[in-house]
Amino acid sequence: MITVHIDKECAAPVDHAFRYVADYRHTVRYLYGLSKFEPVTELDRGLGATFDGKLRLGPVAMSSRMKIVDWAEPAVLRWKSIRGVDTCFTFRFSALEQRRSRVELSIETNLFGLAGSAMAKAIAPLVDSAAEQTGTKLAEQIAAYYTAQQNA
Repeated sequence: MITVHIDKECAAPVDHAFRYVADYRHTVRYLYGLSKFEPVTELDRGLGATFDGKLRLGPVAMSSRMKIVDWAEPAVLRWKSIRGVDTCFTFRFSALEQRRSRVELSIETNLFGLAGSAMAKAIAPLVDSAAEQTGTKLAEQIAAYYTAQQNA
């Protein structure tokens, strides 16, 4: 299993941070290597919303169908794969002060068998860098989203 934990402070209130992440259209902007994240059901937010995603880390391409299995606004959002690579993304949001929040993202990926072992070895050197880039982009984009909402 590959486990990644990202913990970032954001210059936005917790409800804005949650809303930014909950809008699937933003996902390809902050998640390193993600080239596709599209709804496959009429529901595109909330429990049961389901998405097809494609991610590339170095030489390895992965795809999954992800379903929102936990939605507790503005505290928790969890996507779990229901097809493809066995993956779970858990976002936890907490308020720090009036205009700041913390976003924690845990990503757990199970790569099974010999092919999975080879994939894990191929992406291992890239995981830390991808996590850092994802965390930085996520914090920056949440702050920009909040600023844009305030100026609208």
